Amino acid sequence: MLELMDKKKPTAEDLKAMKQGFSALPDLWRAVSLASNAASRAIEQTNATPEARVWMKANYEGQKRALGYAQAAPLEQGLIEHAALCWVRLQTVEQSYSNVIAQNCTLALADYWERRLSAAQRRYLRACETLARDSAAD
Repeated sequence: MLELMDKKKPTAEDLKAMKQGFSALPDLWRAVSLASNAASRAIEQTNATPEARVWMKANYEGQKRALGYAQAAPLEQGLIEHAALCWVRLQTVEQSYSNVIAQNCTLALADYWERRLSAAQRRYLRACETLARDSAAD
């Protein structure tokens, strides 16, 4: 049933089978990570080379492992996935920022990327702080 979710354009029958599968197996949702899907989309939307995308996905999974995802409680797993996703987004913005600044760009463009970078850094730091608070509470 999970292989149906990997299709680019699932048919109406595929969607019906997925709905029935989730109804029949209420814990099946645990096998589908929305954060992992979001990370994959963020990585695919970059201008990175195909091999760099493989590295980025490996780094996302490595971040989750390093933060103890496998041993974490369900709530903490969500926080770990969020922190890893924020890390991926930060890295993609860092790459774009570096590429733009390396070229002769306008002040407006430099300011735009500086603000995007600052926002991505804030999101990542907030995710890490939230995760640290949750871990400390255990």
